[in-house]
Amino acid sequence: RSLLAIDLDRFKEVNDLHGHAAGDHVLRVLAERMRGALREGEFLGRLGGDEFIVVIGDTSLPESVSHVCHRILNSLRQHFAEPKVEVVTGSVGISQFPEDGADAETLLKHADIAMYESKRRSRNTISFFTADMTHKMMRRLELESDLRRSIDNGELDVYYQPKADITAGDIYGTEALLRWRHPTRGMVPPDEFIPLAEEIGLIRTIGAWVLRRACTDAAAALARVGDALSRHPASRERKFRG
Repeated sequence: RSLLAIDLDRFKEVNDLHGHAAGDHVLRVLAERMRGALREGEFLGRLGGDEFIVVIGDTSLPESVSHVCHRILNSLRQHFAEPKVEVVTGSVGISQFPEDGADAETLLKHADIAMYESKRRSRNTISFFTADMTHKMMRRLELESDLRRSIDNGELDVYYQPKADITAGDIYGTEALLRWRHPTRGMVPPDEFIPLAEEIGLIRTIGAWVLRRACTDAAAALARVGDALSRHPASRERKFRG
């Protein structure tokens, strides 16, 4: 037997763009489409929100389970006339009895872990649960918790990369680069924590912090330039760009 955990990708955008009533309508239609993609011995249930499960009772062969998953994903990729939703995709995690758990709670937990691995990889794909996914999930949860506290803990910083006009030999601006110095992990790569911030809805808060910090630093830099010019009047004749 196999348990599939299915989460609709970026479904929050449907609610945000079209409203919750339209979102509920889309959910009902998608549930019907998924139900229509199932065969005898396959059962669909909704956990809540945009999360569904499928129980496959007659096979645990990886190729057969994968075939069921792709039937389900293909059923989602159909346009909606009203509301105007182009395509909805889903991420699927798979756990199998008894290899991945001897009870429903364990199987569901492991299917969820595998589903988040699908989202992490590329979305609109499937992942079978493996033991090392538990370690990855624990690390992700710890990183998420630490990221939520990173601003208050003063761990974020902004680095500035000059932008130069090589022909004229002038520096005409800077690019602000966000960096995170974790107290125990050291420098966390931006391609690791920025997608995480987007996924957990923290990117706007961090973006606003970066904007305030960049404006504060720019004002301080201009003040230093003004102070230097006041102390060296002859330097006012220089031409500055930017």
